[in-house]
Amino acid sequence: MVEQRLNQKTVTNKSGFSLIEILVFIMLISLVLITSTALTITAIRNTKNNQYRVLAQYYAESLENWITSQRLQSWTDFKSKTSSAGTTYCFNSTTIDNWPTTGACSSYSLDNKYKREAKLTLNNNDQITAEITVNWKGISGNDVVMIKRIYSRYEF
Repeated sequence: MVEQRLNQKTVTNKSGFSLIEILVFIMLISLVLITSTALTITAIRNTKNNQYRVLAQYYAESLENWITSQRLQSWTDFKSKTSSAGTTYCFNSTTIDNWPTTGACSSYSLDNKYKREAKLTLNNNDQITAEITVNWKGISGNDVVMIKRIYSRYEF
């Protein structure tokens, strides 16, 4: 009898986790891991997209600086590159040495990801509008950075 009581006591005093408690714990841990993974993936995607945007902004600003230098060299030569309907140039090389032939870019050949164009429009004899666009195929589709600047014959 004493032996039987000891066995019963041992059985009733055992502590541990039930199968349901273990499953609930695994489910909660899984939800936390899935959520943190999704947040990490979103953060990485946003970081990569911002990296593309920063480089596109750099390409646009470098073209703007080059166009400004062309305007400062000679207004007459600069004006000859424009028309009242607008003249588009494709600047798909990393270094800009001279004016390319006219026409829109047909491919994303600037670093195999971007296309950089400038449209120069003669507003009147004293003003030219330059619209610089850099397009790229981003993670969420096509993205664009645009700079618009008006050059004047009399700016110094």
